[in-house]
Amino acid sequence: MLNYKLRSKKYLVLLLFLLVIASVLNLVACKNEAGTENVSESMTTVSNTSAQPTPQPTATPAPSPTPVPTPTPIPVPTWNLQSLYPAQPIYESPDAASLVITELNYLQEVGYLRGPDDGWFQILLDGGVVGYCPQDRLSKAGFAVFAKTIEGEYKSALPTPEGEEPNETLYKIKLVDVRKYAPEIQISQAFASDDNFLGETMYARPICLLQEATLIKLKRAQEIFAADGYTIKIYDAYRPYDVTVRFGEFMDNPIYLASPLTGSHHNRGVAVDMTLVDQNGLELEMPSLIHTLNFTSSRLNEEITPEARRNLDYMSAVMESCGFLLYKHEWWHYTDSNRLSYPNLNFNLGEIEVEAEPAPAPVNPVPLTDPRVDGFVSIEPTPVPTPTPEPTPVPTASELDQSI
Repeated sequence: MLNYKLRSKKYLVLLLFLLVIASVLNLVACKNEAGTENVSESMTTVSNTSAQPTPQPTATPAPSPTPVPTPTPIPVPTWNLQSLYPAQPIYESPDAASLVITELNYLQEVGYLRGPDDGWFQILLDGGVVGYCPQDRLSKAGFAVFAKTIEGEYKSALPTPEGEEPNETLYKIKLVDVRKYAPEIQISQAFASDDNFLGETMYARPICLLQEATLIKLKRAQEIFAADGYTIKIYDAYRPYDVTVRFGEFMDNPIYLASPLTGSHHNRGVAVDMTLVDQNGLELEMPSLIHTLNFTSSRLNEEITPEARRNLDYMSAVMESCGFLLYKHEWWHYTDSNRLSYPNLNFNLGEIEVEAEPAPAPVNPVPLTDPRVDGFVSIEPTPVPTPTPEPTPVPTASELDQSI
């Protein structure tokens, strides 16, 4: 009985042990099963993820075009203005201290926009550029431009020789514009362009000046010529002293070009280089072309044609009768006999003050011609000057030298 109980206990312990082992194994099997399911799920997830298509990038929207600004309309000028001065500065604003945007040539035209406001015009330049210019430097386009009369007392512009006292003498002068006070006289300023013996432009503006008393004598001569059907044509009148200095650099020959040491009567405003033209504007035949600086221009040239000699004698007789001296080396040169009453002057023709007026109607307009192209005309018989000129004293050699 006792053995039976003992065996029963052993069997019970063994059975409990087996149950524990079975429970442990069951637990492990459950864990393994759960892990396998997780791995399978993970693999399925990875597989599913890799199988999805790669998303395409979203296209960047095109930017909207920048609107083109409407251009500012170019102002329309009311009328045109013209420059009264060479190299006239045009400013960015109505202030002489502002930026200079360009320069105008003499008589160059620009559009008028506004003004004068506080002494300034607003103007329109080429390309639609707007600028500003002082009102006294412009006039209405088409107006005639005249030099203002230069009047007063002035000293000589000649340099003082070394070792001598300066000449402090004051001379009364009255330089007037020939074009304004003698519109019947034709003017072709040789040195206002480069078409001259220097090949340089010496005058910035074609302004023709003479002393008032000299012009009165010249107008008297013009009246005589006009009665015979001819017109005076001036190639040079007042000449700034600085130009005489430049001539001296070009040619050191006082027979043709005055020495800067003595100056020229052109510097005084009392001499003219001139010829005559007929009613068609053709120049009368003379010994040579004007400003030919050699012996062919001399009155003593024995090879002068009979026609040229008659024309020269006619012109000289009238000029002498009106108070002018001739110069034997240059047939074209005539000097006021009262020449020494005036000093050598040095007014720059590009800088002197001018004024503009509505252009006057021409007085018996005569075409302006070029004898190199259009030739000369002869006159036969030579008209007799009216009145008959009075004999003029023969100038001394020193006077002739001073008449250049």
